[in-house]
Amino acid sequence: YKNNTEITSVALQADGKIIIGGNYSAAEREFMLVRYRTDGSLDSSFGVNGIGLLLFSSDLTRYAQLFDLAVQSDGKIIAAGDNGFVDDHMVVARFTVNGAVDSSFGGNKGYTSAFFAEGRSYANTALLQEDGKILVAGTYATTQAFFTLIRLKESGLLDSSFGENGITLTVFEQAG
Repeated sequence: YKNNTEITSVALQADGKIIIGGNYSAAEREFMLVRYRTDGSLDSSFGVNGIGLLLFSSDLTRYAQLFDLAVQSDGKIIAAGDNGFVDDHMVVARFTVNGAVDSSFGGNKGYTSAFFAEGRSYANTALLQEDGKILVAGTYATTQAFFTLIRLKESGLLDSSFGENGITLTVFEQAG
């Protein structure tokens, strides 16, 4: 992995194991998770030799950035960031307890994205509610910039009981 990595977040699983998250770049940027045991040694039972990766596309224009992690009560790992090079799109992915992409999440893809038909969006942080729903905060921009709050069901689908079809936007106007 040499110099092709960037670590952006850290989270704890209920058993005390440590997950660090970030990005790995080969030909493309991928979401990357690494798990350590409570004694600080690499947990080779996680992902492949301790590392879980998610490549969103084989299209070389893709450029994924992971910004935050959250661990669900069942130990599954939520990863929030964006996926795009020219057109960035907010993305939320889920990994299993053992570092595999959870294909049951987000309409059976392992991730959910494209919350907006146009513009750019970025997920900067994620938080789990006590009822298991997933809050994701970030920004969205077209001709205006918005603070963005999205709520997902545990399945990774938008929660239509929140905001407008799962999304709340607040206009950001720079003071001047």
